[in-house]
Amino acid sequence: MGTSNSIAAVVMFREIGNTHQLNQYEYFECRSRSDLFLKVDLSKAPIVIAALLITIPMGVKAIVIGSVVTSALSFIINTYMPGKLFGYGTLKQVKEMIPVIIATCVMALSVYLAMNIFPSHWLKIVTGLITALATYLPVSYLLKIEELQELKRVIRKIATGKL
Repeated sequence: MGTSNSIAAVVMFREIGNTHQLNQYEYFECRSRSDLFLKVDLSKAPIVIAALLITIPMGVKAIVIGSVVTSALSFIINTYMPGKLFGYGTLKQVKEMIPVIIATCVMALSVYLAMNIFPSHWLKIVTGLITALATYLPVSYLLKIEELQELKRVIRKIATGKL
């Protein structure tokens, strides 16, 4: 796995983690439990620090792998508390995310294959972007991902000037 592929994996896992952290914060905030959000967030700090202390001497590739591992652990920590308190735990959240994960994996594979055709970095970027859109949107439509419908509504509002 090349460094650019590793960085792409880190970005993907970080975004999943960031999204869940924001959702968790909103979930606790609307139930007036921001104290729990703080506890959960602070519980992840030692894991990240330990991962960095272990991986920094090993180089960039180890740091990237450590970052992916800490992102996965952070996801589990972020989803544990809502599961315990509100019955919406890790497995339920992962089950809801399966269509998005499938669409993302199909897109990532398509982009990876398409980008390896061209030697020029600029062509790789353009090809990757076009392939990503041409793959993710139809797969999302086929899997009936709800967020795609929301995106359509927002685009319509922008087009009609009602946003």
